[in-house]
Amino acid sequence: MARGREILRQLIDERRDAPPPARSGREPAPPVEVWPPDALDNEHQPPGCFFYRPDQLLVWDEPANLRRFEAAATELGLDARPAPPNYVVPVADFADADFADADFADDGLTTDTYVTIPVNPRVPSGAVRYVVAGLGQGVPDVCASLLAKGVRVSPNHVVFGCQTWEFWPDGDPAPATPAQQATVLRDFGLARRHADGHGVKVAVVDSGLPRCWWENPLLANVECAAYPASSPVPGQQELEPYAWAHPRANVAYPQGHGAFACGVVAQFAPDARVVSYRALDGKLTSDEWALACQLSQVVDDLGDQLIVNLSLGFYTMNDDPPLALGGLAALLEKNRGTPIFFAAAGNVDHDRPFYPAAEPWTVTVGATEEMADHYQRAPFSDFGTALSTPRFWVQVCSPGVNVASSFPAQDFIATPGAVPVPFPPEGWGVWSGTSFATPRVCGIAAARASHQQLNLAGGVAAVLQNLQANGGPVIIDPAGRSIGVLVL
Repeated sequence: MARGREILRQLIDERRDAPPPARSGREPAPPVEVWPPDALDNEHQPPGCFFYRPDQLLVWDEPANLRRFEAAATELGLDARPAPPNYVVPVADFADADFADADFADDGLTTDTYVTIPVNPRVPSGAVRYVVAGLGQGVPDVCASLLAKGVRVSPNHVVFGCQTWEFWPDGDPAPATPAQQATVLRDFGLARRHADGHGVKVAVVDSGLPRCWWENPLLANVECAAYPASSPVPGQQELEPYAWAHPRANVAYPQGHGAFACGVVAQFAPDARVVSYRALDGKLTSDEWALACQLSQVVDDLGDQLIVNLSLGFYTMNDDPPLALGGLAALLEKNRGTPIFFAAAGNVDHDRPFYPAAEPWTVTVGATEEMADHYQRAPFSDFGTALSTPRFWVQVCSPGVNVASSFPAQDFIATPGAVPVPFPPEGWGVWSGTSFATPRVCGIAAARASHQQLNLAGGVAAVLQNLQANGGPVIIDPAGRSIGVLVL
């Protein structure tokens, strides 16, 4: 592991020192860097790479662009057909799965059940999804050819829970001590007396909330989103695999990611209406198309006075903004900037744009680590380069190391063959990552909005201005790596 981290650090430094490439949107994609699997110990995603669904393309939904795509596809001999106007989300409650004997042979549990949901016709789409027969893993090369012909097109990027890039940044989740539980419950009780979060809705779009985790008092009032009735799809037969430069093995089973995030929100806004949406499957993955569709549905379901927590994200081809989320940006413009999306900056100690956090319509959250007399950037947190440069994109930060929250009261198995770690029956754990700094800021924003200290209707710019004006210092290290204003 140490060798992998050293190699990663050297290559990232080389990439940072090189002049930034032009991003015209029409240049061929840079060559994919093929790394030997053992160099990274399956922990890091190299700079410049991205994950995508084989055989799928996303084409910007604009008549002239679609005509260009059809002409170019014919010229290139592509058998491209629009995919059905629906998306797939996991809905199975795997609370009763036998985690100790789980089958990891296929890179994770195989017990998920999916449901197919029609695309919401009331929400504009950013892209049309095409399936190209026989394209397989040739998606990046075909995208490069189409971009060169003036077509706005991209792969259907795979989305991960933020923990997946460097699986558990500060080690595996661990059981919370009685003292840590007592501290959280004390603060939780104080927030309840103040009715923090009353009248505000917070959607946590993540890995869901199986019923076995509801025993923790933080989750007592958390709702699970209802999905339209549809024929369940057993297994993963409707989902394509994802591709990368080399096979990726031993993805740890992501127990508790969504439940942990919900618990953090509830600590700071216990009277808010917290709704858990399950967007990520048992491998903590989704894709850009499905995420865009589901976020549009969240906005339609919950309306105004809404905050959305996104402890997930992805890198893109050429680092370009994701096409499918363009429709969501248009919806926000129509709604005058609401709801407010808070997105985790990512956990790879880098300044490469991580989406949707790097989108201008999100509040991007980095993670800090508390020292004896100050806060500093957590060593894993993604960052901006400096306040004065265009690449400064991490705007606020909050504690994200050894966060205590709700966690399944079961044995945790990090990887196949690992010794199970028992968690307390009350359902408590500690974990680290920007995934858990983000719901803290969501909860703080919800609490302020409930007491008229923050106007959510003012849009992301007004919310960001409020957080920065009432926050602490800008967290920036001597090398100019900044994660924005400290929010406590």
